[in-house]
Amino acid sequence: MLHTLHRSPWLTDFAALLRLLSEGDELLLLQDGVTAAVDGNRYLESLRN
Repeated sequence: MLHTLHRSPWLTDFAALLRLLSEGDELLLLQDGVTAAVDGNRYLESLRN
C-alpha cells in the first residue's frame, strides 16, 4: 500500500503513521513531509528502521 505524508512530521502523529506501515508498504513524502528525510533529524532514523 502507498501511504503519503504531505504535512510536517512535527504537526502529525508520526509514531501512529509508522505503526500503520506494514512490510512491503511504501511511504511517499510530499511538500512539508520531505522534512522527515532531512539528515540529522529524529524522524529520519525512524524511517530507516
